[in-house]
Amino acid sequence: MRVFSLARLANQWVGLDGLSFWHGITPIVLVDTAMPTSRLRMSLAHELGHLVLHKAHGLADRRVSEHEAAKFAAAFLLPSDSLSTCGIRTYNVDALVQLRAVWGASVAALARRLYEVRMLSEWNYRQVFIQLSILGWRKGEPEDTERPLPSEMSVLLRKVFTTLRTEGTTHPAVAEALNLNIDDLDALLVGLLPTAVSV
Repeated sequence: MRVFSLARLANQWVGLDGLSFWHGITPIVLVDTAMPTSRLRMSLAHELGHLVLHKAHGLADRRVSEHEAAKFAAAFLLPSDSLSTCGIRTYNVDALVQLRAVWGASVAALARRLYEVRMLSEWNYRQVFIQLSILGWRKGEPEDTERPLPSEMSVLLRKVFTTLRTEGTTHPAVAEALNLNIDDLDALLVGLLPTAVSV
């Protein structure tokens, strides 16, 4: 699977966290890597869901396929068997904020998943979302400054660019070999590898 950044193009793709498609036999994912890490993780899992679930029959009904990809992402990142062992019996916003750092997911995503797997009653689920509304967190939660989630980085790209740098290959040479200008190469790599590793 090839993952590329939409970070520099995000203002042109307002409302688009990511997209995925098949190029021959290669799965391609474009994602806004400038998002908070918890949202980025969910977006990557969501696009993986599209690639896994919708390759054979495509996107017959967009609403259905989006719902299926969202369910896939939640189950992939927040498996019910593991959630049941987290040890918390009362789920409110404060408890979910504590779990957020463990699972790398937003409070809203955790509440939805706990409700889906019947670990959160409908009443508690509604109460959590009422609390999120009061806090102003429905459209975006503040990052946890005490326990920030590490950014998702490409392990393979880090190895490739470290090797290229060790061999003396320059950043302009990589762009030329890929038939890209340097700005386009940088735009594709934003957020996918540490800047210290770039060639």
